[in-house]
Amino acid sequence: MVKVDWKPVMGFIYGEIKVAKEEIMKALGGQEKAYKPIIDIIINKMKGRLDSKLHLTAYLLNPYYHYKDSQLQHDLDVMDAVLELFDTLLFGDLEM
Repeated sequence: MVKVDWKPVMGFIYGEIKVAKEEIMKALGGQEKAYKPIIDIIINKMKGRLDSKLHLTAYLLNPYYHYKDSQLQHDLDVMDAVLELFDTLLFGDLEM
């Protein structure tokens, strides 16, 4: 994930962490008591750094995830982040 000259990684970071969380849940048999402490640690480490509007927008626009998951554009967290990012970039003028 660090070899930047091979491929841009920002669009993969959020997606790979999401996949890792799903694999942890699956490996622990879907028992919330077992996986919740681990997932909470991951979420706390991501907060404010790897779950930014820019990371989520890159995740949505990454063709790998966009075509892999047809329901991606219905993820409320992702779409809220994308709209907030464009609102920031366009300074509130979304009707350009």
